[in-house]
Amino acid sequence: MQALHQLIHSLSKDEKRLYHQHRRNTRLRPIYDAYLKATAYSRELDKMLYQEHFQKVSRAFYSMLKRELQEEIVTILLEYTNSQKSTYQFARSYARALVLMNRDLKETAADYLKEAQVHAREMHSRADQLRVLNLEKDLATDIPQQDLNTFQQLLELENKLQNDLEVENQLKNTRIALNLLKRQVGVEPGLSHEEIRAQSERIMHHLETNPEEALELDLVFERLQVERLFCELMGEPLRYHQFLQAQYKRLESVVEMPVLLRLVNLLLKSALEVGDFLLLGSLSYATDKRLKELPEAAKPELLPAYYEQLSLFHFYEKETPKALEENAWALEWAAAGTVEHYRLTAYRYALLLGANLHLQLLEEWSRIRPASYRQDPLLNLLVLMARLDNEEPEGEILLDLDPVLKTARKDRQNKPLVEALQQLARYLEGQSLRNDPLMVFPTEWEPLLRPDLWLRAKREASFYGQLLREA
Repeated sequence: MQALHQLIHSLSKDEKRLYHQHRRNTRLRPIYDAYLKATAYSRELDKMLYQEHFQKVSRAFYSMLKRELQEEIVTILLEYTNSQKSTYQFARSYARALVLMNRDLKETAADYLKEAQVHAREMHSRADQLRVLNLEKDLATDIPQQDLNTFQQLLELENKLQNDLEVENQLKNTRIALNLLKRQVGVEPGLSHEEIRAQSERIMHHLETNPEEALELDLVFERLQVERLFCELMGEPLRYHQFLQAQYKRLESVVEMPVLLRLVNLLLKSALEVGDFLLLGSLSYATDKRLKELPEAAKPELLPAYYEQLSLFHFYEKETPKALEENAWALEWAAAGTVEHYRLTAYRYALLLGANLHLQLLEEWSRIRPASYRQDPLLNLLVLMARLDNEEPEGEILLDLDPVLKTARKDRQNKPLVEALQQLARYLEGQSLRNDPLMVFPTEWEPLLRPDLWLRAKREASFYGQLLREA
């Protein structure tokens, strides 16, 4: 059960402690312990668990136990966690208000509704704000401190929320429609380029929204997502870049640093895509001077992406020490084990390989964290390449390559990675090589790893890092 495995591995130390304190069904413990120890989910894990602990019950009942464990963890998290996340806080306050209203304790319920409204605003959830507001209206005649003016204020707020929610829904519906259209790109039989453009424009035409100047900040970012998708489908990345620049100039002096840095991260990424290196330099200089304004709570969310973009920029500017330093800062702020942390780790190894710093790569690999990365075939490919750069015995590298290749073949999405490993094996065995480009990193990543160029550099005794920048 992949979802259960992900849920268990998402728990913090405090949340695991809470589960151990408040779990109710001890029969579920073998499942929890086994899933916690397993670095990845597999059907073999369930087979082993069933044979060792649950053979006396049916497989259907075993599946029910797994669902029960998932429900128990979620219930404990919701009831006992001290998380300050607004989603948790809203759910608690709103549920408590409903319980008290059903018991006719309306004044106390009103206090919880005020709390729920605060958390709904923190989440920028207009739908939840309206849910709370409707209950507040129901209590209007039952709370002594309520009067006609207060009720009129509730109605005005309701009207604004409904208008903003309508705009929000228009934006979301447009984004979903564009995403669905994007899925059809490259599908056979597919739409022509002209049909894609025509449908994109037709979808955007139905987006009747206020000018960006009239949008709430969270809706500005929703609007940016819509514009990005539209420009991707139209094949006009420069238009999106210019749109981003306009929003940055409009908001630069009027928003707080967390909002501005979120916009800066989008603009830096766009600048890399269109090659606007002049903007990258000036924007990073201006942003660095204001980073001290960033609250501590916002740093883990925003700084990894910021330093990631700067690291890529300085790599292309041939400033490898600066690129590695910023990559280290990004990794420091990224949560271990997340997709973001994994990507940054892969980028780091690719940067080291491109800079011919294979000894440093191998030294860092020797103390890699989390330990689950040691089984990752993509990271192992980078390590095998570094070992060859380090002139280790080719026979030993070839022996170690075989289990990595077997692991890679288990995932059908690893086709480019499998091909890269096979090419490396051919090179080690002295066989002829194909000259096709090998884009091993996922398509949404920066193409910092090109095994085909690395093999070419080996054959021609040229510098791989230079070939990579020129590609």
